[in-house]
Amino acid sequence: MKKMPRGLRLYLAAVLVVSLALAVSGYQAADRDQVDSPPASAGSRDIPALVGTWTGTWEDTRYFVSGAVSCTINQDGSEFFATGMIDLTDLGLGEQTGSANGSLERGTLTFTFSAAQVGSGGGVLIDGDCTGSGTVTAPLDYGDFEFAGTATDNEIDGTFTFSSPSGGWGVVSLAKLVPAEKTSWGGLKARY
Repeated sequence: MKKMPRGLRLYLAAVLVVSLALAVSGYQAADRDQVDSPPASAGSRDIPALVGTWTGTWEDTRYFVSGAVSCTINQDGSEFFATGMIDLTDLGLGEQTGSANGSLERGTLTFTFSAAQVGSGGGVLIDGDCTGSGTVTAPLDYGDFEFAGTATDNEIDGTFTFSSPSGGWGVVSLAKLVPAEKTSWGGLKARY
């Protein structure tokens, strides 16, 4: 098997940070009554209900590499927490993990994220639109990147771009897993 160039390895590790940032940007409770936020006023912003487990893919459209990505988002009051994973096994790098924290105030979610040995950053989510930036730090030292995306109750889509002239750019897309609903035959018949 041919050894992957160092720049590509660095770039792929950085994709984890971007994927996690986009996934984390969708924080909100499924039950909005659990959020301890001020009452809504005319013109107040709303964030999609995105707490749950998400799976999807990332793709670098410059270097034509891709892989799986997943994220689990939880909430405690107005504070949010997430863990994420990007699968780089096919490229010899295994699974890389990271985490994120966020805080919701008056319809704006402000969040930070980090992945050991990869990097960190932050961003904001307002009305389902997300923007942010980060840096891939030592030991990788890949540099700065920016991301933007949109979030709904069921889907997160985004783009990422690295500042370096040799850096890549691409897309991340995740869909919310819907848990199977248990029901009896009698319950199923009653619906019809």
